[in-house]
Amino acid sequence: MGFINDLLIDIDEGHIKKIIVPGPGRVLNFFGKEVEYHVPWDAIEQIGDDLIIVDCETKKIIKNIEY
Repeated sequence: MGFINDLLIDIDEGHIKKIIVPGPGRVLNFFGKEVEYHVPWDAIEQIGDDLIIVDCETKKIIKNIEY
């Protein structure tokens, strides 16, 4: 999907709720469509040194389009 751009953290509960990944063609938040994917923490299957495996079959991943 791409590099992680941001995290949504629940400070009260002390855990990560979502990771935010810029959509295709976005470079440093410039040049490309203003699309980003919000991946909930429970859709993440495994975290490695340089790779995060996400269950893309779930309907939980939100495609957010900014106009």
